[in-house]
Amino acid sequence: MEYSGIEALMQQIRDWAEEEDYDAIIEVLPELETPGQYYEAVLSIAYAYLNQEMYEDAEEWLRKVEEQGCMSGVWNYRLAVALMHQMKLDDALPYAKNATRVEADYPWGWLVYSKLLYGKEKTEEALQAARKGLELTSGDKEFVSLIEDMSNALSFAEVTGIDLNNGDTENGERRGGTFCGSVLLNTVNVDMERIMYDLKEDWGIVSTEAPGEQVNDDPDEEGTTKVFYVGDTLVAISLMPAKVPDNEAEYFAGTNYMWPEAVEITKTHKAHLLVAVLPRELTPVEAGKLYVKVVAACLKQPNAIGVYTSGTVFQPEFYIEVADMM
Repeated sequence: MEYSGIEALMQQIRDWAEEEDYDAIIEVLPELETPGQYYEAVLSIAYAYLNQEMYEDAEEWLRKVEEQGCMSGVWNYRLAVALMHQMKLDDALPYAKNATRVEADYPWGWLVYSKLLYGKEKTEEALQAARKGLELTSGDKEFVSLIEDMSNALSFAEVTGIDLNNGDTENGERRGGTFCGSVLLNTVNVDMERIMYDLKEDWGIVSTEAPGEQVNDDPDEEGTTKVFYVGDTLVAISLMPAKVPDNEAEYFAGTNYMWPEAVEITKTHKAHLLVAVLPRELTPVEAGKLYVKVVAACLKQPNAIGVYTSGTVFQPEFYIEVADMM
């Protein structure tokens, strides 16, 4: 393919990064004329790899331009993210700190720095870093949520969405990460026994013993929380007696162009079921399938009006129908 000039080529590289087409970027690397252009292209390759959760590949490419990148907030940030998702927290922390040092006004450096400090159990320092990032982003929801989660002493996995086993492989496949979403309810109640019945009838899923201990297969006293294992994968379903905070579900419901009533119906939710799957040995595809099955069972509750997941809100009937295709 021919380009009108080097700037047109660099724009194409940026577009490929947004499309996560790292192979296309790699193919045109020989056409780049200067070290600076090569450096920008490598940053784009790493960006695409990070979006595809291919963290080892992102790290490998970023290391190729360390001499140029060490004084860049973006380079330090992306390398810190790649290392953090491989659970190399000690390795990642200096890069995150350097991101805030070389570009103090780059908010995302403060974001990953805060998460890593929290992972090292330095909560007060983590909160200070998150607040600094929030000052630079004028109320960004990711920083607000991060500060709230750390203030509530959630686990590192819950705060970051990173399973503690991330970065491990088995039989050449990466293990899956955490899947989490909210089943929206128009009343504040749930029938956990019915959910477990539907899981068994529809998918043949039954809870098993937890690794090394006996799982508590009974819901809590009020029947609002269910924590169980499928094999050695932890599944948690919890009734949250309130709407999804900050009108987040309503906002993202607007992205579902296939469901014109999504926003209007989402506004009527009064509570939500928080569904989480935390795998240990599953690949991302296997973990994702299990998550879809659990959500589909939850959506059979008579008061379920939608599910907020994957950056949008889906209609119950549509989600269940697509899940059945598995």
